[in-house]
Amino acid sequence: MPRRISPDPQTVSLGVRLRELRIERNMSLGDLSDVSKISKAHLSSIENGLLSINVQTISRLAKGLDVRPFYLLTAPTDDDHDQIIEFVRKLSTPEIAQARRSLTKAAKEATKAARIRNDH
Repeated sequence: MPRRISPDPQTVSLGVRLRELRIERNMSLGDLSDVSKISKAHLSSIENGLLSINVQTISRLAKGLDVRPFYLLTAPTDDDHDQIIEFVRKLSTPEIAQARRSLTKAAKEATKAARIRNDH
């Protein structure tokens, strides 16, 4: 992908998120470079929002950070969806399973309630 002269807002957002996740894991650019097989210069350009990346690169970065790829594409902002994703990201595996069960139950109840309202 071409290197930009000035950062694009979406690539900046992804770069900020990448840096946050890398630092959260106490990884240097060199550490992430080693595990993702992406050069430090390339990673630096991504983190600074100067380089657009493709799905394969997102996948390699996510694997290197040991996160799901969509965690790179979301950031804990004021958006409710992103905040929920960030919350879920920090849960343990058993907590995620419990949250899934709770959400499934709530969704079924909401669907049932909507049908009852529509029938009246």
